[in-house]
Amino acid sequence: MKRGWMMLASWLLLAGGAPGAQHEPIPRVRAELRALYRQALSDAGKQDELTRGLRQWHFELCASCHGGDGKTGLADVPPLAGKPAAYLLEELEKFTEGRRSHPTMILVGGAMSDAQKVGAAIYFSRLTGDE
Repeated sequence: MKRGWMMLASWLLLAGGAPGAQHEPIPRVRAELRALYRQALSDAGKQDELTRGLRQWHFELCASCHGGDGKTGLADVPPLAGKPAAYLLEELEKFTEGRRSHPTMILVGGAMSDAQKVGAAIYFSRLTGDE
């Protein structure tokens, strides 16, 4: 029985807490990127700063595949709107580090600064597709 509780506790830790927890999970990314993300979570001004310049980036680059509202109609391109920011940041970093493979996303991830990655994750997580 003790082993079952230990496994449940471990799973909850890895999953980011208890089901229904009202906190944003911390992404599993490089320490520098994680620190910037945590700073943005705790500071609305920092969030605005990181997402302010992203609208132009989004419409020129991201929207060409993921759609202007973050909801794509393309079969092999996932929608981004409304996904948790931590998840989006982790996935973007996987492309940058070569842990995921897609020619376009490897180039895009490699061209983005840490601030742009965090800003993109926050920006797309806020989209609902109703914009």
